[in-house]
Amino acid sequence: MVQSGSRVVISGLVARPGLNGREADVLSWVEASGRWMVRCDGEILAVKPACLCDVLLPTGPVAPPSSHSSTRTTPPSSHSSTRTTVPCVPMMCQLLAVWQTVDPKMHGGIKAVVQAEKEATIELCNIKPGFDTGGVKTFADFIQRGSGGASLSDDEQRAWYTRMKLRFSCSSLAVGFQRFLVPELKKLGVTHVHVGENRDPVRLDELQIYTAFLGFVPLSRRHVIQYSMLETFDPDQQQHVQRIIAQGGAQAAALPVELREPIQETVEASCSHNVLRSNCGTILDFSGGQFTGKMLPSIYQNDGAFKAALPDGFKLHAFGLCPERDILQQIDRDVFTAEAHKLNQPFHPELWAAGVAAQLASDNPPWAAIFRACLGKPSSAATLKLCTRCRAVHYCCTKCQQYDWKRHKLECKSSGIK
Repeated sequence: MVQSGSRVVISGLVARPGLNGREADVLSWVEASGRWMVRCDGEILAVKPACLCDVLLPTGPVAPPSSHSSTRTTPPSSHSSTRTTVPCVPMMCQLLAVWQTVDPKMHGGIKAVVQAEKEATIELCNIKPGFDTGGVKTFADFIQRGSGGASLSDDEQRAWYTRMKLRFSCSSLAVGFQRFLVPELKKLGVTHVHVGENRDPVRLDELQIYTAFLGFVPLSRRHVIQYSMLETFDPDQQQHVQRIIAQGGAQAAALPVELREPIQETVEASCSHNVLRSNCGTILDFSGGQFTGKMLPSIYQNDGAFKAALPDGFKLHAFGLCPERDILQQIDRDVFTAEAHKLNQPFHPELWAAGVAAQLASDNPPWAAIFRACLGKPSSAATLKLCTRCRAVHYCCTKCQQYDWKRHKLECKSSGIK
């Protein structure tokens, strides 16, 4: 009977064929993704049961645990927080900041952004794989490493920074929150989020993933992001994929199209957008800034407020509960991405969610390591610049502090902010 602590052999992996034949230790079963968490040569992986064989029974795949099995493999932490409610905006911002370090598109794949009606192309320089050495981390970094955007104002460049960070991330953020972060917060005793003054906290269990189907005036090829998925890989992985492409055949055909050719991402005439909605109608929108150009997430009291906040030219065609099959497909995509980019430790969804939860439930300020205006996640060597008045929030540059002051001055106090 395979269980936590069992020894298994990996076989049949397509994304990481070099791991096939290696032994691994089983850590836990993740019901949401239908995968076993295993440790192989110090690396934590999420693997489908069909790709694991018991060492003692090498011809048979490992079966998932019964629906009555517990997913916990370690006793509850003795350091569980006594806090039962966390502030909603800092929580959403923490998740957005960490997501930038997790999303491989932020690890060197974006080469340029284009605003064609102004004939402006911002080429991003010195892009390499990996968060600390690779992709753009802050708005100041975007300005410094981008060239060719002189015809764009600061606000236009900030809007492009936001679109570059948030595009196509709404599903991963919503699924990551509901299926991975909420269980981790509950382990630490957190059960509610505070969504505003004079409003009752919302139970984490109530938040469901909803899909908004939006239509808007098409801007065909006027707004373009040039992106190469292959260039998000480290050099060894790039060479491996390039050999497969050169050899051709079924293995090359099975590669995602994003690996075979660069992508020109344009604004389309319609899209789906995922948010979180409570039973009382409160809506948490992590990545609506890809439409508005504003990086900070939004909270809406009801469906009407969400609809009214859509930019000019946008129409809400339908709004309803996201199907379970779509959620499971998104989990599969995120786990595959983590495995393909060697982001399993600590950036597999189950693992980075635990880190975000620990930060939110701790006694440390929730803004401790986030640049407030652009939600950049600084590299380990970055210098954090404090607001000199409240000394509770950080900015990456003077432009970000000036941009955020109209909002921040309402909450800034000499004693700090919550």
